[in-house]
Amino acid sequence: MIKKLFGDKEIRIVVEDIQVSDVSRAELYQSTLELIDLFKDAKIDPNINISDIANEVNL
Repeated sequence: MIKKLFGDKEIRIVVEDIQVSDVSRAELYQSTLELIDLFKDAKIDPNINISDIANEVNL
């Protein structure tokens, strides 16, 4: 039925399982604040190229 709507056009039909979260925005906000506090004293060497690290991870 869906293919008929698009005629001869190439289409992609995707079905995904959606995970419903029971976590509220307030809880997410609170956990974010806790993470910020946990890493507040972290120092990153200014000579480190973060892009290079990300590229290595994404290989």
